[in-house]
Amino acid sequence: MPRSLITMLTLTAIVGCEQPNAAIENAVEPSSSDGSPTITPAASGCSDPRGVASGTIVSVRDSVDLRSGPSPTAAKLVNEKATEVMGETQFQTADNTTKLLEVCRKGKWAEVEMIEPEWLAGRRGWVPVSSVRSIGEDSSGERKYVEADFYWEEDTRAHKAELTAAVNQVVRENQQCKTVDPGTLARSRNRGSVSDPVYFVTCNGPDGEVFNVWFKRDGSSA
Repeated sequence: MPRSLITMLTLTAIVGCEQPNAAIENAVEPSSSDGSPTITPAASGCSDPRGVASGTIVSVRDSVDLRSGPSPTAAKLVNEKATEVMGETQFQTADNTTKLLEVCRKGKWAEVEMIEPEWLAGRRGWVPVSSVRSIGEDSSGERKYVEADFYWEEDTRAHKAELTAAVNQVVRENQQCKTVDPGTLARSRNRGSVSDPVYFVTCNGPDGEVFNVWFKRDGSSA
């Protein structure tokens, strides 16, 4: 199941909305809190004693199931929240919008722990090494979002380069926006117009606060 749909299911349980990104846009309000985010991934050892420690921050190329061990026959991990909402078994996945700690590797498999989005933080599982990709960084070592980080929809995929640049500009210029949830990038249904569209993305702010930032394709505020 796409993570954006899981996000929608979690939020619609609270606000009830027809469109997944509309739910995200309407449910997340700005915050003025100060402080620094505290994301502390558990760095405990590999669940397989024969694994080789890694400790690298990564993502994946596409949606991939998290498994209980380093094997294609290992059980897929169940997403209990999504299963409860959907009424049928849903499996835990990582996709290109997630930020992961690669805990260790064993052969062609990597054990990963979710860091972002924060509502999945701490969940662990095994994924094929072939699905793992590096996270973009700028010259100072700060996170730099790339096109592969985002979930592109019909009304955003034609403007990948512009919107990726705009999101990086938001993170650079908004001191409260420490990181973003790439799975939330979308065209606003409440602001702008067809000829002058407005987009938004959900920021992760200090002390776990989340809020939306609206902008145009050139990175200007909207």
